[in-house]
Amino acid sequence: MCFMKPGFLRPKPDSNVKPHIDRKYSDTLKNKNNFRKDVSKDVSVTQTKLKTAKNQFNHFNSSKYPPVREFSALKGKLIPIEAATGSDDDIGLSKLDPSQAKLKLALVDSGMGGGMTAALLTGEVRQLGSYYCLPIGDKLGKTAAAYTAAMALWPLIAPLTNAQGEIDGHIAEHVIIACNSASVRKDDAIALMKEFCAAVAEGRCDIDLNDDLRRNVIDLHEKIGSQDGYLENRVHEIVSRTAEVGVENAVKLLERDSCAFIRVDSTNGTVKSGAYPDRIGDAIKAKFQVDDVSRQSLTQTVRQDGQDFKISHTVYTFQAGGEEKTVVVENRGNPAWVLDIEANRADTTGPELVRSSQAASARALEGALRHFGEQGIDLSQEVLGKLETNTPEISMLCCTHYPAMTEHLNSAYGEGVTFINQATVVEAMAEEIDPNATNPDRGPLNLALTIGSQNYGGTPGNLKPSVPDPDATAGTLRKVLDTTLKGARQAGDNRIRDIGAVKVFMQGDPGEPEDVNPKDISSLSAKGVRQQQFELIHEFIGLAMEKEILEEQGLVKMDDGTLRFVRDKEKPKLDKNPEAGKIYEKFPSQLSEKLDALGDLVIQGEARGMDTIGRFNDQGAQFRAAVSQIIAVRQNNANPENAIQRVGVLTGFTVVDNESGERIEGENDGPPGAAIIARTLLKQGLPVTMVTDRSNEAALVSALVGAGLATVTEASSGIPANLRTLDTLDIVPEFADGQLAFEVPDFNNRDIRPDDHGPRMREKGREAVRASVENLKGSNVQTMISIERPSPTEAGGNLVSMRGLSVEAFNLDMSLCLGDEESGFGPVSIAIGDGGNELGTGGVQPHVQNARGANLKPFVARGDYIGAKRSLATDVMILGGVSNNAGVALSMAIDAAMQDDPESWDADTWTADETTENRLHSTIAAYNNTISHMVGDVYHVEGEGGEIQERGMSVDGVNKENLNAVDGRRMGFFEESLRRWQQSNGNLPLGIGPDYTTEFRFAGSPRDTSHNDAFLHYVNVFAPVPVDDPLSPNRIIKAGSLFSSTKLD
Repeated sequence: MCFMKPGFLRPKPDSNVKPHIDRKYSDTLKNKNNFRKDVSKDVSVTQTKLKTAKNQFNHFNSSKYPPVREFSALKGKLIPIEAATGSDDDIGLSKLDPSQAKLKLALVDSGMGGGMTAALLTGEVRQLGSYYCLPIGDKLGKTAAAYTAAMALWPLIAPLTNAQGEIDGHIAEHVIIACNSASVRKDDAIALMKEFCAAVAEGRCDIDLNDDLRRNVIDLHEKIGSQDGYLENRVHEIVSRTAEVGVENAVKLLERDSCAFIRVDSTNGTVKSGAYPDRIGDAIKAKFQVDDVSRQSLTQTVRQDGQDFKISHTVYTFQAGGEEKTVVVENRGNPAWVLDIEANRADTTGPELVRSSQAASARALEGALRHFGEQGIDLSQEVLGKLETNTPEISMLCCTHYPAMTEHLNSAYGEGVTFINQATVVEAMAEEIDPNATNPDRGPLNLALTIGSQNYGGTPGNLKPSVPDPDATAGTLRKVLDTTLKGARQAGDNRIRDIGAVKVFMQGDPGEPEDVNPKDISSLSAKGVRQQQFELIHEFIGLAMEKEILEEQGLVKMDDGTLRFVRDKEKPKLDKNPEAGKIYEKFPSQLSEKLDALGDLVIQGEARGMDTIGRFNDQGAQFRAAVSQIIAVRQNNANPENAIQRVGVLTGFTVVDNESGERIEGENDGPPGAAIIARTLLKQGLPVTMVTDRSNEAALVSALVGAGLATVTEASSGIPANLRTLDTLDIVPEFADGQLAFEVPDFNNRDIRPDDHGPRMREKGREAVRASVENLKGSNVQTMISIERPSPTEAGGNLVSMRGLSVEAFNLDMSLCLGDEESGFGPVSIAIGDGGNELGTGGVQPHVQNARGANLKPFVARGDYIGAKRSLATDVMILGGVSNNAGVALSMAIDAAMQDDPESWDADTWTADETTENRLHSTIAAYNNTISHMVGDVYHVEGEGGEIQERGMSVDGVNKENLNAVDGRRMGFFEESLRRWQQSNGNLPLGIGPDYTTEFRFAGSPRDTSHNDAFLHYVNVFAPVPVDDPLSPNRIIKAGSLFSSTKLD
């Protein structure tokens, strides 16, 4: 193994100084006057908070600051972080030594990884881990540039915490972007940094910066205006330098051979950017002084061991010294490496991770060679021979975490591979900035990582540190630093260097209060001035390029502030059942328009992001496809020569405690919607199989009883509601003859502890699910509908809640039930979800992960972590603000479309008849009955103090209590909704906090629209609800006593 240290030319000194004539610097954005826009509502409402906090803010230049403090979510107070991997006495921590009287440089990254590149430096090194934009690699270009600008600017205008936990006033003169994904955005980021500084200096910035920050920004603006290339020479990126090192080593190989094989190990996001092949191509042209370089490239996504590897192969061919030379660059994304390294698992899992990556490389190479052959690209036997070994000659570790994988890679490759570690790149860059940066006389490396932002868990009052365990983070950092330093010594670098302290600090303010009440925390008020202003700078820069950020996502902001998606939306796939495709094409245009309207309605009225993400999905087309499939099943079953097809309905999402992770109960979003869908299908004469797991079985039992599909057997009436199984039900006679059946995997995931759920339990659960798949296949289930069921995520493959909490101990991965190639089970799959983490919603995973507003915050909180696995996307995907409501809407769409035989459909017109109106109102009544029953379906447990507590089967997933509410929104009272419909002349608002209140008591916010409000809108799509006499017996009182004055709460 070789460990290479690069040599670089010094950058040009800052000698191009011009007379400072006009201090007002501006680029193209000045003329657009983007900075004069109103900052978003979130920004404007914080101004008062900022001004109040500003009065308490101490200036940076005092030497008597207390340690930086971090909020402890457990104790509810601010406590010092002391996450050092050694005592202060052992490592001799001190303030800046004389050689660092001015802070020469700082490292920045979206997370902690940038600090891993500091292994070969000495003395104190400060790093900013933004955590506002983690991870940056999966962000789109304009968004990534805005993030990069904000985090690169911060150390140049605000001091980072030193190794003693103090804010000593020293801002950095240089910044090294120690992040590959951010490095490629340097040029765009610098332009944004210049514009921000100009806006502040010219009074065009609405952020109330404290005096020190404002002074520093104006000073930076003046230097930018007076010195050519000022920022360009002070903001440094690592990608171009790393590529140069790779080519320098390739030159040595090409002196002997006619070809070289370089492998760049990075993240999938870096592969997608194409940065390394591009930079290597640039370096080849510069090093060999050639312009005529042939370039052929192919990027593929290879699925291996449950992970999606993005791998590109780029072939450069050129003439040098009268000979043809070839450089092959394989850029390989390794989706699981960072997760295991940060979790300190890489020592154990490393060999398997490398084996999986090598297998993915081998498969990608086969595809690349086939592609190049089809393109007529003739590779020499020497090139093919090197590629077929699957062992590069140069291994470039182009993710800051990857030095931890060096030994595992070396074991797989064998001798003779040159490894390029980005710590050597940062070492050379630091020496160019400050010759003392690697001077052993400065003592051991003391790394101080400042965490830029805190995680609020998506709700006010739910403050969670971005780094919940600073000791673990410090330990991970030190482990990689030690590995790098060990490798350098093995390679012959005998300079006296050592790793001293590694400390992690939450960015805070001097003199912060000792105690903070978690319930008093609002969106920004507890972050302190420094964190507030750090985050508001992000938002301000984002707003400056709002149009570009939205356009990159295919979004256009309308005059009323809403967003419209203007690209091709996610479409349903109808290839599995040609008969359903024929029905889809025959839909009357008027009915199609109604389903378009319905699709738009079901995503309205919530604040978790689906109202925006849903616009990326062709909701109307998805509804038409789902209804077409159901009609096709009915037509199949009407033919006596065909085998009867069943429809499977999968549901269940067990709720866990936010702090302990302990099981609470099955959520009331999912099973009620599933029961209503089943009820509609059964009444259309279609046999249904309900599918869930043991942990969610009792909730489904309660929902089926509430929907009127079954009753609890007399023998089982004494069983507590939370322990009932589907075996304790008597199906109502109408559906008892095989029409309604059940399938539950034989695996008890209800009574286990979260800590007991390991690989063995996971495999046993998977075996039980596979057995259930065989049962579904054997009963001729040809259609599967999944509603509110957790999905393996794209990020890590685990099952999580909207808050990012693991729920896989109590929710089986039942993705095989929607299709299993190994067993030959391939039904038409339909999914309903409301958060982007549900099974089947992977079709919008890229939008859940990437889509952001101008404030740079994702539309779906933690979308890059919770997004459902894209490869598990269903054939049809319906998104809703609440999954149950989308299930009710689908039931209504089925009832409406199936009132007539498709053979008699008119090409244009469609009108609901009275039977359809009855069924629509009956569906609403059945849903209200279901929720009402689940609220009253109680059981009793003994509390910690011995008291008896009453719990119910209606566990609201937001409040975690037995309430007449779903997803934090109240059910309401149908008569109340009808009255408001009349008062508003049919313009009843849908959303959070409309301008009306109600005299009724209920669970949920008094200013939110209720679920029954939404249902009125759904009915109105198909059969207009009158405004003159909404309580007319002929129109409304058709669904039973539920619509009378009986109160549901």
